[in-house]
Amino acid sequence: MSHGGKNFGSTLWDRVVAVLRPEPRSQRPEPIYEFLEYTPNPRLWPVETWRRRLESAAALLVSLPSIVLSAVLVCVPFAVFGLWGALTAGVLWLASGVLAFLPADDAVLARVAYGFRRPRPQEQAILAAAWENVTRTAGVDGTKYFLWVQDSDELNAFAAPGGIVCVTTWALDALDSRQLEGVLAHELGHHLEGRKHTATLARWYSLPVELIGRVLRFGTSRALAVAESTAEDDAPGLALAILLIGSLGTAALVLLPLVAALVLLIGPLAALSLLGLRVLVEPLGRAQLSQREELRADRVAVDLGYGRETREVHDEWLREHDDHQLAVYFRWFSTHPLADARIEAVEARIHEHRHFGA
Repeated sequence: MSHGGKNFGSTLWDRVVAVLRPEPRSQRPEPIYEFLEYTPNPRLWPVETWRRRLESAAALLVSLPSIVLSAVLVCVPFAVFGLWGALTAGVLWLASGVLAFLPADDAVLARVAYGFRRPRPQEQAILAAAWENVTRTAGVDGTKYFLWVQDSDELNAFAAPGGIVCVTTWALDALDSRQLEGVLAHELGHHLEGRKHTATLARWYSLPVELIGRVLRFGTSRALAVAESTAEDDAPGLALAILLIGSLGTAALVLLPLVAALVLLIGPLAALSLLGLRVLVEPLGRAQLSQREELRADRVAVDLGYGRETREVHDEWLREHDDHQLAVYFRWFSTHPLADARIEAVEARIHEHRHFGA
C-alpha cells in the first residue's frame, strides 16, 4: 500500500502538520464505529474523550524510565566532547521525535523496532481482501493503514503506531477468511480506540532500550539453541553451563556499560532506582494499559460482526497454550488478559447485541 505520487518530503511534512495542527473535528470524516460503545447517549462522548486523553498521558508516563535510559544511551558517547557534546546530542535526540511520524511505508518502525516484513504477493492478496472487508464494514479508509507480516509459528497479530497492522505467518496459514477478518477487525479496533501520537513518541524515544532488549533476547536464544543441541548429545551438565554462560555473558556485555554510565552520570542510588522502575514498574503499568486496550479491541471486533470468529480465535489460542499454569504469577505483567477472561467478555458483548438487537 502506498501514498501514490507523493514524494518523501511532502508526505513527511503532511504528517508533521497533521500532528501539530489537526483539522477541526467538524471537518474530519468519522468512522462508523466512532463512539459506538457509548451510543446512543451523546452526553457520554466527553467522558470517552477525557478517558483517551488520560490514558495517552499514562502511556507516556509509564514509559519514562525507558525514555530516560534511552536518552542516556544516546548522550553518554558524546560526553567525550564535554558537557556541550552531551547536551547537543540530547537536543538532537529530542528533535528526532519528528522521525517517528515518517510515512509507515518507509518501514522505519515496522522493520527496525518490530522486525516485521512486507507481505509476499500471495500473502498480500489474502490480507488485502480481508482488510478491505473489515474496513468497509467499519466505514474507514483502509488505505491509511499498512499491512505487514511477522515470521512466527504463533497465533498473533499487532497494531503499531503509524497505521501498521501485522499478522503472523501462522495466522495467515491456519485461519480461514472470516477468522482472519476477525483478527484484523481486532487490530483495527486498536487503531480506532488506541493512543496514537503518544504511543508513537513513547516507542520512538524508547527505541535504544528496545534494541538492547532485542540484543539480549538474541543472545539468550542463541545460547538456548546451542544448549538444546548439546543436551541432545546426552550432556545435560554442559548444556546448562552453556546456557548460563551464554545468557549471563550476553547480559554482562550489554548491560554493564549501561549501568556504569548511569552510575557515573546520576549516582548509584538514582541509577538503581531508575533501573528498578524500568524492570518492575514500567512493565506493570504497560501491561495494565495494554490489557484494557485488548478488551476494547475485542469489543470493536464483536461490534463489527466478528463475535463468533473472535471467540474461535481465543479458543484456538487456548488449545495452543495453557495460560492457567503461570497465570497466578504473571497475569499482572502480561500485555494480554487471560484467554478465559477475554472469551467471557466477548460472549457478554455478543449477548448485548442479541438482547438489544444491535
